[in-house]
Parts: sequence; C-alpha cells; structure tokens
Amino acid sequence: MITVPGKKAVVVGIVFRPKDIILVKTEKKSQGNHHLLDYHKHPLPDGAEISSPVYARILNEAITDFCSQDKQYETWCIIPSINVQTKYLAVPRVKDKQLYNAVYWSFKNEMPFDEEKYLFDFDIISHIVENGIQKIETLAYSAPLETLETVKQVFANAAIRLDGVSIVAFGIQNLLRTQFLQPGCESVCTLFIGTDWSRIDIFTQNHLYLSRDIKTGYQSFLHNIEDVISQKDLNQTQLRKLADDFFTHHLIHSKIIDCDQNEHFSKIESVTDRLVKQIARTFEYFVTNSGKKPIQKLYLTGRLCDFEGLIDYLSKKLGIPVEIIDSFSGSVFQDVPELKVKSVSDRYLPAFGISLSDTRHTPNFINTFKDRQAVRQSKMIDRIFAAGIILMMALLSGFIYFQKYQIQNKTMMAENIIIQIEKTGGTPITEEMIIKKNQDLRNYQKQLEKTADHFSGIAAISELCQLTSDNIALSDMVILNSTVDGKLNRSLTAKGYIFENKLLLDATLAGYRETLNSSSLFSNITVLQKTFMVVDEKDVIFFEIKMDINRQQDA
Repeated sequence: MITVPGKKAVVVGIVFRPKDIILVKTEKKSQGNHHLLDYHKHPLPDGAEISSPVYARILNEAITDFCSQDKQYETWCIIPSINVQTKYLAVPRVKDKQLYNAVYWSFKNEMPFDEEKYLFDFDIISHIVENGIQKIETLAYSAPLETLETVKQVFANAAIRLDGVSIVAFGIQNLLRTQFLQPGCESVCTLFIGTDWSRIDIFTQNHLYLSRDIKTGYQSFLHNIEDVISQKDLNQTQLRKLADDFFTHHLIHSKIIDCDQNEHFSKIESVTDRLVKQIARTFEYFVTNSGKKPIQKLYLTGRLCDFEGLIDYLSKKLGIPVEIIDSFSGSVFQDVPELKVKSVSDRYLPAFGISLSDTRHTPNFINTFKDRQAVRQSKMIDRIFAAGIILMMALLSGFIYFQKYQIQNKTMMAENIIIQIEKTGGTPITEEMIIKKNQDLRNYQKQLEKTADHFSGIAAISELCQLTSDNIALSDMVILNSTVDGKLNRSLTAKGYIFENKLLLDATLAGYRETLNSSSLFSNITVLQKTFMVVDEKDVIFFEIKMDINRQQDA
C-alpha cells in the first residue's frame, strides 16, 4: 500500500442503523485518487442499545475484523442530521483571531441555539469580494452535544479510536470535492426521503450551501394510501400493513416507469405533488438569496430509490434530470449482483461518502476550528522556542570553536618562540618549564569544559522539545543542580499534559518515557506524578517527569 508520510491513507466510514452497522473502507493513493477497498453490513441483535456494553463489543469486533489487514486507519462516523442546523454566511474579512466570533454571532443572530446543549463550528469555503467588500464565505453549523458524546463514548468503550464525526450532507460534499461524483453542473440538489421526514441539501461549486428538513416522508405516502383504501373491518396495524404492501407491489416495484401510465399513481399524487412544491420553493429561495445558478440536477437517496415512477414524476415536474447515486460505480464491486439493486447500493452511500473524509475538506464535529487553531498556535510557539534554542546552541558552538582555535594558535606561537630562543642561544628550555606550560594549557581546557557544562541545560531543554510529540503539551521545565563528592550533577523536571483517547493515555505516557530514555542526554527517567482530568471536555493526563542530564563527556 502506498501511503503519504505521516498521513493515514485508509479511512473507514461508519453508520449506525437500527438493525445493523454499515462499514465502508476507502484508500487514498499518493496521486490523490480514492479507491473503494471493501464494504460490510454487520447485523445487530434485537434491542441492542448504543449505550450498552454489548453494542461496544459488537462495534469492536466489526471494525477489528473489517480492518484486520490494515496496520493503520482512520474512523469517521455519521450522526443523524435531524437536529443539526447549517447556515451559509459571508462575513467581512477579519483577522484569524476575530473570525470565530464574527461567524459565531452572525450564526446565532439568525439561528439561536443553547451553547450548553449544542456544539458550534464552521467550515471556510472561500474568499470573495461582494459589493467592493472583501468577505469570507463560510458554512456554519450546530450539532447536539448529547449525540456527539454518545458516539464518542461507544467508541471509547469499544477501545476504537474515533477520528471524525460528521453528517450525510458532508459525506455527499466529500463525493463532490473528491471528484467521485461529477454532476456536470454548478448547482445540484440531493433529496433524502426518510421514514418520517425528508431532507433537501443544495450544493453549489462542490460546497454545501443550504439544508432544509421537510415533513413529507415515507409515512406520508402510506397515510395517503390508507385514506384511499380505508376499510372499516381493519384495525390501524392491519391497515398500515395493507398500505405498505400496496405501495411496495403496485408502485415501488412496478415495472411501469412512466408515472402517467401507472393507474395506481393517482393514489399518491397529492402527497407527491406536495413534495414537489416543497422542493420547488426551496429551489426558488436558493436562487433568490444566493445569486447562484439554478439547480440543474437532483439526486434521490433514501427509502424510495427503487421507485422509478417517483423519479419520473419529480423529473417531469421540476424540469431537471433526477438520478440515483451509484456508490459502487467504477469500483471492483460494480459487477456484484446484489449491488445492482438501487436501494442496496444507496444503503452504503452515507458510509462511502464519509469514508472519503479528510480534515482539510471535511467538517469534523470533534475537531473544531478552535481545536485546530489551538494546535496551530502551540506548534508556532514550539517552533519559535526551538529556533531560539538552536540559535543559542549555534552561538555557544561558535564560541567554543573560537576558543579552541585560539588555544591551537597560541600553542603554535609558543612552540615557534621556543625554537627561536634555542636557535639564538637564549635561556635553555627546562623540564619544569614544559610541565608548567602543559599545566597552564590543561587548566585552560578545563575552564572551557566547565563553560560548556554550564550550558548543558540549554541543550537538554532543546532535546526535550524535539522528542515531545504534538499531542503532548509541556507547561513547565525546571533544571536542578546538586553537588555530590565535588562533582556537579544536573536533573531536569518537566510538567505537562497529554491529549489522547482516554484508553491510550497511559500507553502514550509510557511511550514518551521510553523515547526520552533512548536519548544520550538523559538517564534515570522517572514519572513523579500522573493525574487524569478533563480539560475543555477532553480527557487528558497531567504528568510530572524527572530525568538526569548526562554530562557532555559521559553522554
């Protein structure tokens, strides 16, 4: 497998459904192309709750088996979109430190939310000039914290690292941004028809622009059929089953594609017409408020993908092509018979879309703008600190080199003087004079070594910074001196925090200790303290570690 250095190329998309867990695995090649590697539907036992230990065990087994051939991979999970609000916003161009507040207040002004119950974040789309004003295009969104915590907890219980959480709309956006889905037009729409509701998502230039939930769903069609075929001798359950069977056999699986030729289509035409009007109003709102080109294609996803009559009706009424996204087009699985069924292929679509995720182009509900900004600032501080240490080390090395050069030069001058004195018959060179000269040189050399030893602390701090990874933040470093039997000993005590999956915190600290122990500058690495805590709703471990600094001649 070809991988990009430092980047995991294999991504697993995960969708939790009532009766199963859907898994799709893709790989990003070095050329930037994505390839579908595998797909799987893992069944769940009846009544399995996501918060139960059984569910966590099943999730661990499913992902472990699915990725048994992969040494490293990322996991991205989808949460329901029903309580996720999105809003396109173009805010005046401001400094990076002010951008978050600018988008936050613009979003909250139009779509109020409770900060204690909802997470807020945004995705930067592009920079534009609007009426002579430079602006930043963003898509802001809020997501329920309770849902996010539930997903994070089940992965933690399953001992599986969770790298990203998003929604179906951003999975479709992945398809567009990776060029896997090429609609051939600027503005497209996806219509997801669920059981009790439907969702309209509009994308323009491969960016999600507008999302809208509507109440018309699969149940709406069944209610309409119940009203038509209502029979007094049937209870509500029997009537619902009769309507479902009628809808399935006479409409969804009908071989008649043209809706006008299906005599039963009139039984659902009123609800279908209501659905068309809701879509048309959304299209009109989009064009009026965005200034973008009209919608030129619609993709249908959800429960009614096999309903050819509905596809024909929507296309005729909206005046645009209506298609089903083929999740397995162009893959090694495209000829698998079961995947020829549109509803089966559509079942894997959300997981496939989210498996194309990348932190550079996919909104991530557990790695927000603030999180990324904090990492960038931390890395910047580390670079500045390291640059200062390197500069000081370079100056110190130059000073030592200059002193050695001076010693060599003066030694040569002394030898020449002695030779000249001997040639001119001056004072003869005695053994005592040579011993004294050697002693002076030794004393000078010891002074230089003492100077170098004095700056060993700087070298130790520089080494510590270089051996500290990005998920470890050092908060305090202290160098202690002690004298034993006239010999100077030095030790370095460091405090800091480890940001990692809760189950991996101890392992990360142990690995950090081994890394320090491998350095020739350090010895006797000892963990003095470790405390688990929660910082900004994230599990971290606070630690204090002590190490001896080896002297230069002993290193």
